[in-house]
Amino acid sequence: MTVIKTLLTDHTELLGTDIEITGWVRTKRDSKAGFSFVEINDGSHFDSIQVIADQHLTNYTGEILPLTTGCSVRVTGQLVASQGKGQSVEIQATSIEVLGTIEDPETYPIAKKAPQFRISSIGRAFKTTNQYVWRHHSRAHRARSGHSSVFFRSRFPMGQYALDHWQ
Repeated sequence: MTVIKTLLTDHTELLGTDIEITGWVRTKRDSKAGFSFVEINDGSHFDSIQVIADQHLTNYTGEILPLTTGCSVRVTGQLVASQGKGQSVEIQATSIEVLGTIEDPETYPIAKKAPQFRISSIGRAFKTTNQYVWRHHSRAHRARSGHSSVFFRSRFPMGQYALDHWQ
C-alpha cells in the first residue's frame, strides 16, 4: 500500500511502477470518450491524486460510474506522468475496488469546496477534511521540533532515541 503523499512528493523513482492506494473520492468527472477522472485523497497530503478509470474495467458501469464524493476505494494501477495541467503524476487504473459508498450523496456534508467550520460538529466527517489534516500535521510538526531541541536531548537521553525511531 502506497501513501499518496509519497506519490506526490517522491514520484520520480515510482514512475512506471504498479502501485496500490486506498482513500476517499473527492471528485469524479465522467468523459464522453469512455473514461472517468477520479480524485482520491487518503489524508496524508493536502492535495489529491487523479486516477484515470477506463471503460474497459470490469466494474466500470456497475460501480465506478455511480461513485460520489466520500466513497472509499482501493485503486491498483500504474503511476504515469500526467498530460493534464495541475498535477505532475496520475494513476492509470487497472482495477478499482469500491470499499464503501455513501447512502445519500445529496446530504453528504463534505464537498470539494472548502468546508465550513461548522463541519467540526460532525465528528465522523471532520477527520476527512483538509483543514483537519493540515491542523493535525502542523501541530505534530511543532511538537516534534520542540522535543528535538538541545534542552530536551540533554535532560532526557531516551527522548532522542524515541524521536529517531518514531519518524
